[in-house]
Amino acid sequence: LGRCLHGSRRPVGAGRGRNISFDKIMEKDIFSVEEYTKNIKESIIEKREMYFDELIVKNGSKSELIVIFISILELVKNSFIRVYQDKEKKIKIFLVGEPNE
Repeated sequence: LGRCLHGSRRPVGAGRGRNISFDKIMEKDIFSVEEYTKNIKESIIEKREMYFDELIVKNGSKSELIVIFISILELVKNSFIRVYQDKEKKIKIFLVGEPNE
């Protein structure tokens, strides 16, 4: 293991047909799970039910999609929403009970 970590002079990811720039690595999308959770809560309170597709921005990044998914999981864990797949295989989200806010 020491040889792998210290003996290599190539940058991480080099040698596999990848040209990785540290500037590109540092360029990150920053999305707040708390912010998305709040936004999803507001939307679902207003609409009472919605499809997962409605939460996705057309040109959103993978990072954003992951944060949306984590936010949904957090809301399910806290019994705020329920999620299921309908007959058309679309993911539907609906409010559980009455909001306490």
